[in-house]
Amino acid sequence: PKPLNQSLTSSKTTSTRMPPRLLPSPSGEFLCLFWSKEKKYEILHMESLSNVAKKPNRDIQQGYTPAVDSGVNALSFAWVGDENVFALLYPPELIKEDSSSKSKEKSVTIR
Repeated sequence: PKPLNQSLTSSKTTSTRMPPRLLPSPSGEFLCLFWSKEKKYEILHMESLSNVAKKPNRDIQQGYTPAVDSGVNALSFAWVGDENVFALLYPPELIKEDSSSKSKEKSVTIR
């Protein structure tokens, strides 16, 4: 047994990955997975996601995946308005000097 003056918990720290926040777009066409602790995001096209589940080989063989955008170093994510436009907030040290805003806005479209 461990001596009473030592902690009963392991001295090694285990890393547990927290699940992402699920942020559906206002149109319902897209779903953002946002890992705030990792500062990472991925946007999935919902119809493509269900197609991959129904017919897994067809879309992947053609090079289509449900992921339409992803990135790192994002402090925050938000859908903007009623369309498939989103904004990302980045730390100031990653923003170019000539930019007056600390956020980046994008839109998602599927062709």
